[in-house]
Amino acid sequence: TCDAGGSSIVSHFLHGPDAGKLMESMTRFYCLVYHSKNSAIATEMPCLCARASLIEMPGEHAKYLYQFSPNETQLLSGSTAVRTKRTDHAFKHKNEIIATYVRDWRRYEETFRILYTNYVSCVVFNSTNLGVQLWVRRKLLLQEEGMPYLCALTYDLATKGSGVRQMVYDWKKCRERRSYKEKLEHDS
Repeated sequence: TCDAGGSSIVSHFLHGPDAGKLMESMTRFYCLVYHSKNSAIATEMPCLCARASLIEMPGEHAKYLYQFSPNETQLLSGSTAVRTKRTDHAFKHKNEIIATYVRDWRRYEETFRILYTNYVSCVVFNSTNLGVQLWVRRKLLLQEEGMPYLCALTYDLATKGSGVRQMVYDWKKCRERRSYKEKLEHDS
């Protein structure tokens, strides 16, 4: 690719990300482990997990279900519409997922650029609100396996210099929270 993300970590991988393929592979819950911006998310949406709940047009449009548990008894959930987009033609496939949501009666869009994914266990995004993010499949977190190496490495390289990790996944608390235990009938 000519530029494929410029100085972004994405330009160092042999194959660029495919947002459509990722969308179709995220029918099981992925949970936000940590991110580099907006420390309020850990208290606003602790133990946050998300998955594609309805793929309206494969590779193009979907609805994502998200859920989080502020404490042991509550389960809060919602859904958001997403679509895929290509940053520029240097990328072979669409490499961004754009989420649309409403807050305080205003419509917002947030672009999640895919830095790396293996389409099975993890994905590293970059967005304006959360910065660089590491999402890991819920099943791996519950099995207490280590973070998938290439995703953890990508996160570290993308945040080099800052080294910031705003933790959202609490190893001791999240496993027992309802966002990790309920509404997971399609997860394996």
